[in-house]
Amino acid sequence: MTPPVAQTGAGNVTTATIGAGSSVTISKPSNLADGDLLVAVLNHHVGGGTWAAPSGWDEVTTFSAGRTAGVWIKAVPSAAAETAPNYTWATTGTGSGRMGGLIVRVTGADLGAPVDAVGTWQPALGATGVTTTRPDCLLLG
Repeated sequence: MTPPVAQTGAGNVTTATIGAGSSVTISKPSNLADGDLLVAVLNHHVGGGTWAAPSGWDEVTTFSAGRTAGVWIKAVPSAAAETAPNYTWATTGTGSGRMGGLIVRVTGADLGAPVDAVGTWQPALGATGVTTTRPDCLLLG
């Protein structure tokens, strides 16, 4: 099995930002292929909210102290069946504020169990340790 790889560059990573609001729409990466895993990371500068994620996306972790942030994944067994051109996340209960996010295309992930371990959100730069239990894990931070 090939280790997972976060693909970078044109067609593999999409981003979106808004200056003020409570939802953001991010385009689907154009290089999406069968067997890919999509990873979305969202941040809203206003804290205390909850997220409404697009259909088919699974929550990995969220954070809502000082800001409202989160990570979601979506397995894509068939790129042809993934007909949505974009995906919209919204926050509730937090008001309007700066918001942004990205979607990155990951190849070689185990779509049946793509997440092995999750660390702790840090409002400032820095991270806690993460111990994985499987070989060849892709660490995203």
